[in-house]
Amino acid sequence: MTNNALSPKERLEESALKVFYQTGYSNTRVDQLLKEAGVFRKSFYRYYTSKRDLGETYIELQKLHHVAFFDALAKKYPAFEDFWQSWLRFLRKDLCSPGYRGCPFANLANQTFASEDNFGPEIKNAIYLWRDVLEKYLAECTFLKRPIPRQFVPLFVRQIMIMYEGSLQMYVMTSDKSMIAHLENTIPEYFKATLKS
Repeated sequence: MTNNALSPKERLEESALKVFYQTGYSNTRVDQLLKEAGVFRKSFYRYYTSKRDLGETYIELQKLHHVAFFDALAKKYPAFEDFWQSWLRFLRKDLCSPGYRGCPFANLANQTFASEDNFGPEIKNAIYLWRDVLEKYLAECTFLKRPIPRQFVPLFVRQIMIMYEGSLQMYVMTSDKSMIAHLENTIPEYFKATLKS
């Protein structure tokens, strides 16, 4: 389904966001993207030299989406507990979507790991940006009504990212929502235990 109010380039970007995510980058043909976007092949090559070129744009768009999401949460919730609960509410809502496939960066990395179209450097950049956004937030937020000591911020961010990605992958593989419930409880408990020691 196309939105003709958008330019052909914008429609291709929207198409990539949907089709690369739901079908998988490796399983997607340029023809599928063209059909979804409602544009001609000539338009595709006016903006992109290849499917890989559009794949790089896909990563940038996902990166922008994720940064905007976390920035909005950070502005709204100065207490980590509220930030965390809100993030998980959005995640639970996503889990109910029939098109949910997990983390777009993990999916793309898994699909292209051993291929010619390996996006390793681009995905690494996206993950490091996510890390930086979370570190900035944790350095400024409160947990249990107290600032988080700076020396714990990198450790906490690493734990959040590992637990989040692991829980999502386990959910995608099993459809077991207890993976997300475990994530919800584990992170605050980890924070509490670490700050006590």
